[in-house]
Amino acid sequence: MCALNEVKGMKLKMKKRSKRYDLVIYISLILAFICVIISIIDNSNAGEIDFKEVPKDEIDSPSIPTDSVLENQDIEEPLELKNADKNSIVKKYLDEIADRVIKDEVITYNMIRTWNTYEVLDTIYERQIIDYYYAYKVNIKITGNNIDIPTSKNELLSKEDYTVITLTFNILKSGKQKGYIVKAIEIPNNA
Repeated sequence: MCALNEVKGMKLKMKKRSKRYDLVIYISLILAFICVIISIIDNSNAGEIDFKEVPKDEIDSPSIPTDSVLENQDIEEPLELKNADKNSIVKKYLDEIADRVIKDEVITYNMIRTWNTYEVLDTIYERQIIDYYYAYKVNIKITGNNIDIPTSKNELLSKEDYTVITLTFNILKSGKQKGYIVKAIEIPNNA
């Protein structure tokens, strides 16, 4: 008799538990259904986006600064860079290419190997590209026979004993290295 009462008690407890679980499941389903209805209503109120074709004539092309625009800009070199040794910054970059620490697409390791010596003659401030990023025209003096250079030589500065090339070095103020570094080299348009 006692065992029968225990079995009936367990069945009663199971029914109570199953009713609780059923109640939680049904409430969750109702809430999920309400969320679906709200999202459908919200999407229907959002409206449709109309795309229209625009003739190529009406598309604004990005404005590329011309030489006259660049001349009108303030050509003042930042004071911090006036005091910096830019020749050493460029020389360090060239040395890192020669030591295979870094790679560059304009001046390669194999190119520098053909140079007996190289020296940075001068760095001339051109313009500010963006904040803390500046372009400098750099004249590099190279000695050696059968040298490989990325651009034509500067006829005005070159002599019989050496060749001078002019490149644009983009110098960036680096937070990691706590100073200025060469970020990229470009071949000037007039070279």
